[in-house]
Amino acid sequence: MYKRENNTYIHKDSSSILLVSCERYSKRIARWLYKHGYSSLVLEGEYTLDQAKDAVKMCHDLGYTYIGFIGYSTGAIYALAFASVCEDISLVIGLSSMDRVFEDLETGKPLIKDLSYQNIPIDRKQRERLLKKYRHIYKETHTIEFYDYSIAKCENKDAIIPVENINGDIYLFSVVNDNIWGSRQAGQRIYYRLKDKHYRKHYLHTVYKYGTHKLLPIKIHLEDQESKRTRYSLSRKILSILKSWNT
Repeated sequence: MYKRENNTYIHKDSSSILLVSCERYSKRIARWLYKHGYSSLVLEGEYTLDQAKDAVKMCHDLGYTYIGFIGYSTGAIYALAFASVCEDISLVIGLSSMDRVFEDLETGKPLIKDLSYQNIPIDRKQRERLLKKYRHIYKETHTIEFYDYSIAKCENKDAIIPVENINGDIYLFSVVNDNIWGSRQAGQRIYYRLKDKHYRKHYLHTVYKYGTHKLLPIKIHLEDQESKRTRYSLSRKILSILKSWNT
């Protein structure tokens, strides 16, 4: 039983639904979830806090008891950030996440001084332009030093996501050598922050030896055997999490 309307992928009689924020892979992740029996609502583009809250309200209006969030990369940052202010979110799955936001959720005002000119705060579009310039100058796709520098220089505590305010289980996944930003280190910081805050819900950070920043349960490019095994393992773990979540 399937209904697709307004970016919703619905299984009839399902009691749970996932908000999907996986950048350009969101709809493919939603279809993967549907294939395995889970309903989802795709959040596309740069959405605001109010829009996320409206999505949660809509899920409640549709009769869902369990509402979760799965995010990848910047989408994972959004998932953690929005879940920290939406008490109805009972599950967050973050793939290649960071532990802080780059812009204020409501105003869009920059919170982190990125690697820019004289540490002047820049917005997301400016950051993307600088990243393109960075890649052009250094002739590589690795931007981890760009973000490491930004985080090291950041003194704004408002940028750090208060993950301890999340009202549900938290599962983070990263790889040892993330080529975009330090998701493994961010996951560790989140883990120990939750531990220090005596977080009462379940939380787990899984680190894979092989793979890239594009840590997803679907195949998106050519992959070697190690990366394939990582993807298969990630898929199994996510499905196992979802199975225990709504039972």
